Amino acid sequence: MAGAALALVVLVALPLAFLVAGSVTAEGGVTLAHFREAVSSRLRTFRSVTLPLARPGLFAGWLLVFVPALQELSASILLFSSGSITLAVAVYNLYETGALGPVAALAIVTMLIITAAIVLATRLGRGSAISRAERAGVAQ
Repeated sequence: MAGAALALVVLVALPLAFLVAGSVTAEGGVTLAHFREAVSSRLRTFRSVTLPLARPGLFAGWLLVFVPALQELSASILLFSSGSITLAVAVYNLYETGALGPVAALAIVTMLIITAAIVLATRLGRGSAISRAERAGVAQ
């Protein structure tokens, strides 16, 4: 049990703590400037993502594609053009230039987007499961 807890701390908690610390610190101390930079106008695709909420099944299918595609660099490079940039390419570009603070901030933003999408899918799934159960109860 202690080994599992240690593995959780080393593999999850420590990297996450370093990521959070890197995203909110700069030479002058604590700042949110990295988040402002991460969601500025040069990441237009970040602000234009729309959620197809018409049906829970459609949303669930979209979620199954969205989560891996959000972090997939090779597919993102194929979508890259001079007028737009994907999140993974932006992270890669910032990492290559040595801007580790904004990289950490974008990683936090990416995790928040994925978490929000999963929470929304879970809530939509529960609602549709409850309504199916209610309809089945009424039909019997």
